Amino acid sequence: MNETERIAQLIAALGGTDNILAVEPCITRLRFEVADATEVDATKLHQPLCHGATVLGCAVQVIVGPEAENLLAEVIDQLKEE
Repeated sequence: MNETERIAQLIAALGGTDNILAVEPCITRLRFEVADATEVDATKLHQPLCHGATVLGCAVQVIVGPEAENLLAEVIDQLKEE
C-alpha cells in the first residue's frame, strides 16, 4: 500500500473528509478533531494504517510513528482535494 492509499484509508476510517474538522502533528502522532466520533472506525485505524489510536470524545490521536510530520502534508492535500 502506498502512502496516498494509506492516507485515503485513514481519512475513510475517521469518517471521511466531512467529518474531519482539524488535524495537527505531534511528534509521533496525528491529532484529529472530528465532528462525530461515532463515525470513526477505530478497528480500521489499527490495521496497517497506524500503530494505535485513541478516541476521546471528538479528539482522535493516531499513532503513526516518526513520519507524522510528513504524513500531515499528505493528509492536508487529500482533505483539500475532497
